[in-house]
Amino acid sequence: MKKTLYSIIIPVYNGALTLSLLLKSIGDIEFNKDQFEITLIDNNSNDQSSDIIKNFISENHTLKVQYLFFDKVQSSYAARNHGVKHSKGDILIFTDSDCRFDSK
Repeated sequence: MKKTLYSIIIPVYNGALTLSLLLKSIGDIEFNKDQFEITLIDNNSNDQSSDIIKNFISENHTLKVQYLFFDKVQSSYAARNHGVKHSKGDILIFTDSDCRFDSK
């Protein structure tokens, strides 16, 4: 039986002040990590968002994380849709860079 794959899709635009807290909250959740992928879509940020994403990827080898850059349209909706096109999940989970996951 095939495992369900969940895709967490996160558009990011200048999220440097909050993005680290979101990514930490995802890392703190107790879940079967091989059933999840995280898709981060940088929507042409001009702060340190891309550095935060790259650091998260390099520090979290147990998570499937993909980093996409999207600058065709400045819109979280367009960035989310770009993420959907590149995600493999059976179930899509959407959040924003200023949100947090509850580990409970």
